[in-house]
Amino acid sequence: MAKASSHLAKDYVKHIDALDRLRRKQEALHQDGQLSRRDVEQIYEALYLRCITSFEALIEELFVSLLCGAVGARADIRPRIQVGSKQVARDVIRGQRKWVDWLPFDRTIEMAEAFFRGGRPFSSMSGDDRAFLDQSVCIRNAIAHQSRHALNVFNRQVVAHHSLAPRDRKVCAFLRTTFTISPIPETRYEYYATRLARIATELCS
Repeated sequence: MAKASSHLAKDYVKHIDALDRLRRKQEALHQDGQLSRRDVEQIYEALYLRCITSFEALIEELFVSLLCGAVGARADIRPRIQVGSKQVARDVIRGQRKWVDWLPFDRTIEMAEAFFRGGRPFSSMSGDDRAFLDQSVCIRNAIAHQSRHALNVFNRQVVAHHSLAPRDRKVCAFLRTTFTISPIPETRYEYYATRLARIATELCS
């Protein structure tokens, strides 16, 4: 019997928890004077990239596994074609391309509508969560590319919605700032990581 797709989300949540333990250790070293503020901010950038790239890997694994029946699925999740293995599924999805970009999430939706009836479960994601993922990708691009375009998009679509000191408008510092509207104070990194984990859990349910 195939494993439930929920085990993919559980593995992702464990990964997020491990990254947060590392984050807390680095903050403790900073408090002890062993790491500079800039050092800690760079660690936040690296941790965020791990969060988002691991989320993209989760989407791919879920998509491929559902397509070839490697994981159990809800009755309303029905592939349009029958595929015998993960490798064949990856080959079919990739086509003539060298790789597949699953984010921005609209790309996943487009492929899901081609390979699954109704695009489910990927098309079932709420509009708010899709918008959140779009914002998450803006942050990823600002870190990974650091081009003028990527930074302008980050400033326009992410930072512009927050009242921040000039220094905290830089992506490395932004992730470490406190997200004050949450019930329990947390950094913006924690907010994004926690919400990614929640979206992963819902997507794999």
